[in-house]
Amino acid sequence: MAISRSQRSQLFVPVTALLFFYIIYLHLQLGSIGNDDDNALERTPGPTGMWKSTTAGKEQGKIPRSRVAMACVNTEETSFDHLVLKNKHDYAKKHGYEFRFDLDGEGFWHKYVMIENLINEERYDWIFWIDYDTLITNSTVKLENLISDSLALVKNPDQIDFILTPDCFPLNAGVMIFRAHPRVKDFLIPFWECHKTQENYSDQDCLLELVQKDVLGAKDRTVFIPQYWMNAFPEEIGCYDKHGRGWKHGMFVIHFAGAWAHIHNVTDAKALLMRKYEREIIW
Repeated sequence: MAISRSQRSQLFVPVTALLFFYIIYLHLQLGSIGNDDDNALERTPGPTGMWKSTTAGKEQGKIPRSRVAMACVNTEETSFDHLVLKNKHDYAKKHGYEFRFDLDGEGFWHKYVMIENLINEERYDWIFWIDYDTLITNSTVKLENLISDSLALVKNPDQIDFILTPDCFPLNAGVMIFRAHPRVKDFLIPFWECHKTQENYSDQDCLLELVQKDVLGAKDRTVFIPQYWMNAFPEEIGCYDKHGRGWKHGMFVIHFAGAWAHIHNVTDAKALLMRKYEREIIW
């Protein structure tokens, strides 16, 4: 049956209206997908004054996910192995990061062996080192945004190779970000020399001394960010940097460094704190 000209004109209005609303629907759906990913840090819950990304969702300075690696080592069995390994594994899986974990090595010194090995692979732009006695307590925080915000603090972002934090001492080497670049390998040469010649030094002592003495221009290649951005201590371990901010719900990482020295009359202080703060993790 043929449709008259008047009937066609009557159909045109509702069809056009439906098409208009459908286009709006698609626009909203696509827009919400991008916003969920890019603005996750800006929605990070937490107290006033907590770090929130200023670069989330901006194309400038973004680091491709596949170019970030995480690394950790532990050479002794603990009572919280499953908790900390699953915590780090699940975080890396959520954001598409490579996660490397070693069971053997020379204690804390082995972290720099792992970092150098990852640089040699030439697959990554940045390496996120995180000590074993930590928990990622806000999995919505993206390393790409943390790196971009850290670099935004300096005038020479392309020269920065080390993103570090202090605590109540000038440096805490438990959570760090290294650029995966050959010049970092050059820096590790005097680092290993320090290890050989300074028997009483820890890895943290050697790293700090090289930066303070500006070996290979280390001062201009390093940015120190506030401790609470990626290396917060709980209230039980009150060793804070100049900002004086202990861990609060919504912060990225909690670190139980030296728990034994702060919690007395407990046989497994780190395990006690791990179980307490496990309940605070935001997935």
